[in-house]
Amino acid sequence: MAVAAACGLISGVGALTGAGFAFHWSKEHANRAQKLRSCVKPKNLADLKEEFYTAPFEAAIRGKTRCAQPLVGEVTKREAVILHTVKDQVNEKRTSPDGTPTKEEKWEREERRLSDETHEAPSWSIANGPVEVPIKNGWQAADNSGVIQRMAHRLVPTPEGQRDRVKEQRAGERCVGVVVRERMLPVDTPLTVLGTIEQEPDHKWSRMFAVRLEFSHKTVSELITEADDNARKWRVVGGLVAAVGGGLLVGTAVNYIKKRGQR
Repeated sequence: MAVAAACGLISGVGALTGAGFAFHWSKEHANRAQKLRSCVKPKNLADLKEEFYTAPFEAAIRGKTRCAQPLVGEVTKREAVILHTVKDQVNEKRTSPDGTPTKEEKWEREERRLSDETHEAPSWSIANGPVEVPIKNGWQAADNSGVIQRMAHRLVPTPEGQRDRVKEQRAGERCVGVVVRERMLPVDTPLTVLGTIEQEPDHKWSRMFAVRLEFSHKTVSELITEADDNARKWRVVGGLVAAVGGGLLVGTAVNYIKKRGQR
């Protein structure tokens, strides 16, 4: 009986703890929905008067990525404001036991990392008609937000003139080429950007800083709906788990009192 009571008690407390976490996440999503609703959504930055905004403020802007001097993908040749390029050298080694060529010889492929680089255009912005807000140091936030797209995964073969097939056959190793993987945030990508707009030295509200900066392919309305749905789902989960936990604790207490009364 003591073991059953302990199990019921532990299960009930664990369920109530889980319910607490569920209610916490529900509150987080509800706060996010409220924050999105209260964000400034300017249609024209000229309308943002200093008398109304005397300090940095949160804004949500929907527009497309713009850049006067964009980066260009090595493989895709597409223009981008953020470009992540990974290069791996692809080698093949012969697997015959004694290292001599045979009809049954096999070549195993392996990759060796050559470079892994992320570049951001020196000046880019989110623009929508008269609204254009430059983005400063946004690549990390864009990567965390999942808006940097995988665009290419291509093997660039080693030029035939650079290969010595006789030497390769003797050494049992050959360089096949270089695999280039490109991820980028292309120019003219529709995005919603959430972040802090701060006053520049020229007293214009014109730059969005990477302080709690967030990007999304969804519109502000879609983000609000998503946050409301998540808040509701976690609230329902929390209520159900709390009911189960409370039931376990009550049941354990009732059984304990009955057993005590029978002694």
